[in-house]
Amino acid sequence: MLLSQDVHQTQNNSEAIWNRLPYAGMPYEANRNQRQKDTRLADTKYACNRCGKTYKATTSLSRHKRLECGVVPCEVCPICDRRFKHRFVLNSHIVGCQKKLRQIIQKRSESPAFTEERE
Repeated sequence: MLLSQDVHQTQNNSEAIWNRLPYAGMPYEANRNQRQKDTRLADTKYACNRCGKTYKATTSLSRHKRLECGVVPCEVCPICDRRFKHRFVLNSHIVGCQKKLRQIIQKRSESPAFTEERE
């Protein structure tokens, strides 16, 4: 009997401890998101004097000024002549552009209107 009372008392004590904490009843995620926003604002130190975009490192800012800000995109799609600032964006665009081109060619070859023109 003594043992059951001890267990019951420790459960009540642990509940009392949780209820005294400052974040009891408050979702943890809300505090965490607020903290991340504050650190994000503090980490952006370097701002572009042309457009106002901010970066954490000077190297990122210099890359932005050299390749992005006020510069005509130099990477050109050979299929549709669309321009891009970065080569990796162009490469992913070309994959999609080639798929669309193949679909157009396939539809034209299956279309009866185009088969009459060939004959």
